[in-house]
Order: sequence, then C-alpha cells, then structure tokens
Amino acid sequence: MSEKTIPGMTTEIFKEFLENTITYVCADNRALIKDIFKGKNDFFGYTFPGLAQCECEVTTDGTIVTHWSTSNRPVINYSVTLADFDDIMMGKMAPMTAMVTKKIKVNGPMTEAMKFINLMPALKVAYRKSRKEIGEKYGLSYFKD
Repeated sequence: MSEKTIPGMTTEIFKEFLENTITYVCADNRALIKDIFKGKNDFFGYTFPGLAQCECEVTTDGTIVTHWSTSNRPVINYSVTLADFDDIMMGKMAPMTAMVTKKIKVNGPMTEAMKFINLMPALKVAYRKSRKEIGEKYGLSYFKD
C-alpha cells in the first residue's frame, strides 16, 4: 500500500477529526449502532499509516468510544491510508473495491467487517461534516472540495 498523505494533516489534527466524526455519527445514530452490533460490546482496531493507530469500542448503548492505545481486544483490524479512506467516505471509491484492491486491509472475520455496511450512510454524513470543519479550521486545502 502506498503511503498516500493529506498535506498539512498531523496526528493531532487527525485525532480531532476522527473524534468529531465519531461524536457526530453517535449523536443521531445510537439506536442504529446498537441494532447493528446487537447491543454487545465490540472492539475494532484501525491503523492509519503515518498518522495513528486506535481502537473503537462499540458500547452496549450504541456509543462509539475511541481508545488511542491498543489492547489486543479488537475482533477485527482495518488498515488504510487516510487519503484512501477519504476516497471511500467521499464516494470516490466503493468499500468493496477498496478491499479487493487492498487499499483497505482487513484482518479478521469478514462477518464482522460487513457490520459497517449498514452504518456507512450515517458515517459518511458525519465524516463529511467533520471534514469540512477540520478543513476550514486548519486550512487543509485537500478537505475543501
């Protein structure tokens, strides 16, 4: 996987961006999240090469909590550059295309990976809102389109 980057993106800005995205998706979608994950705690690991590694915990009440240290609790791990993830979230690349072309690497059961399909529309709305805010706040020209 190539190390595609977003000019001006730092680890600190990325963490704020991801936290905002998660806050927005949870604000309006806790019932959906709870339904998708059947009201049980799950951990999902994410690696954004060159930026950060984190785990997202889906709690029984449908909240997603980000942990910036790893615990080996995730049932599945995703690895994707932020630029490729941005293409997915902005509709420039389909999630399945990203998997097939190995732009996103998935380590774990595909049944777990597929849980996110039903959350993608809400996640894309939250991502775009946070993307616009972060782009304006930090002058990231990549995020202004």
